[in-house]
Amino acid sequence: LNDQVVWVAYDITDRKAAEAAIQKRDSILKATARANHKLLTTTDSNRAIELALHEIGTALNVERAYIFEISGSQGEAYHSCRARFEWLQDESLPSVLRHRSWQGIIFEDFFPGWHERLTGFGIIRVEGFNQNRLLPIQYRELNSQSLLVIPMWIDDELYGFFAVDYCSLEHQWNEGEIDAVRVLASSISGLILI
Repeated sequence: LNDQVVWVAYDITDRKAAEAAIQKRDSILKATARANHKLLTTTDSNRAIELALHEIGTALNVERAYIFEISGSQGEAYHSCRARFEWLQDESLPSVLRHRSWQGIIFEDFFPGWHERLTGFGIIRVEGFNQNRLLPIQYRELNSQSLLVIPMWIDDELYGFFAVDYCSLEHQWNEGEIDAVRVLASSISGLILI
């Protein structure tokens, strides 16, 4: 008899990628649940929103999460808006709240085309440098590379939007991330309504 060794190798790259995607999805779902719990159990609503932004921002591994409030009724030609809440992964990142030109602005001038998209129940996705032209110049000043914007509704009126973004890298938003931000935007809208 000859002594022979047979080696068999399987490429498990796809399986490992699928497992990582499932772990990421589970992490996002758990963070969404924790964020909703904080919204329901924290008595100070402003603090509850800050904690919820931290939970979802950390789970999505984004660098910024923030909420803009839009004022004015649907029939008006122009609406004002202002940044209300923000979470930063790192305090050295450019801040939306500390950026003076982002407070008390005309929404349609500052974010051209966004009002129509958001009131049509659409979302705004910017996924990397090639789509950076879709960003208002002010987002470029904040080093935003990839952006996800979800409308927030109160009593069938556009209240504002919930946004998350990456500053240091380009990112392709997946459905799990979009759904998590959408759920949290809805939950925060419900808290604000109360």
